[in-house]
Amino acid sequence: MNKQRIKNVDIIRGIALLGIFLTHMLFWYRAELLPNYLKNNLNGLTKKLYWLDHFFISGKFFAIFSFLFGLSFYLMQKSVNENTRDFNIRYAWRNIIMGMIGFIHNMFWGYDILCIYAPLAFILLALQKLSNRIILILGIIFALNIPGIIIYWIRITFHLIIIESATETLRIETVYQNLITHGTVLDLFKYNWNELGDKYLVQIISGRIFFTFGFILLGLYVGRKGWFENFNTSKKLVKRICIISFLGVLIFFCINHFSEGKNYWLDSRNIYKYDNSLKYGLLYFIYDSFKNCSQAFFYLSGIVLILDIKFWQKRLSFFAGIGKLALTSYLSQTFIGLTLFFNIGFGLYQKTMPITNLGLTIIFFMFQALISYLWLMKFMYGPVEWVWRMLTYCRWIPNVKRE
Repeated sequence: MNKQRIKNVDIIRGIALLGIFLTHMLFWYRAELLPNYLKNNLNGLTKKLYWLDHFFISGKFFAIFSFLFGLSFYLMQKSVNENTRDFNIRYAWRNIIMGMIGFIHNMFWGYDILCIYAPLAFILLALQKLSNRIILILGIIFALNIPGIIIYWIRITFHLIIIESATETLRIETVYQNLITHGTVLDLFKYNWNELGDKYLVQIISGRIFFTFGFILLGLYVGRKGWFENFNTSKKLVKRICIISFLGVLIFFCINHFSEGKNYWLDSRNIYKYDNSLKYGLLYFIYDSFKNCSQAFFYLSGIVLILDIKFWQKRLSFFAGIGKLALTSYLSQTFIGLTLFFNIGFGLYQKTMPITNLGLTIIFFMFQALISYLWLMKFMYGPVEWVWRMLTYCRWIPNVKRE
């Protein structure tokens, strides 16, 4: 892959990091749906921002990030001079280290994605010999969250859903809020350690892990087919994907808009009810899964097409540095979020308006981009990437660029 195409991948990764940072920062780095007592009190601009985040941003940029994870697997596999066995051992060790970094990160903040990527990377290794056709089919099935939908259907059919009482739900929400507003670092460690098992269970029950793995497989497929390397030959297909996925986004937007406040099934809380609304919960589950997939496809294909235009390629190169330092950037975003909003820092949770948080997101992201640009003027790898690389190869690797 030529340098410009590699730079384009870094730009896309940088844009994905902005989307991830934005969805976390808007509502005080909670990284989950707002509890009912907060959601029900939203009004005015804050309510609009919540809807915009939930409909257009949340989860979609992680899908792009996951797609690039799969693409990176292919690029590494192609670039190394090792045989298949040696590469597999090296990649497995690399992902063990990534999992360890993710575990440490998760102890501070329980919504780390590296803990999810690490086990999925081993599954990716096991599936690498599958044909392109099978990889594509599996990628689409998982990206549409078909396994998650089937699991949910089984759970409601055989009465396997355990519904928490309103009192228990409020207790859980209160515990987490107290952790944010009064918790120490040790409290964060204890809470996130105790919730680690539930983290994976929720990933499976919600289907998020299938959605994530689907985009990883699609990234691998696109790498194998050389869509980035020979973009002129795949441009027409990417345009079709962009148009079809845009129509999907438009349809889901219309469904959401015209049924707001009228159609019971569009209430996401139905997923967790076990009464007459259960069938609506399944409908919402299908709706949300297909909506997220079509939006992620539209964003990704749209960005790729825009980057084929030199005018935008030059202007969006601003994102390349932070994309190249993706791991360092991702971890430092958590540091920023916890320092701003949690008790271990300035404790601004619910003390700032989401519109203020939007401004803070832009400011801190621009600062990250500037630091990344300056860092890459002197160094080849980001600080965390550098340590990760040395641990992977078990030797000292120079990082300072030669004059």
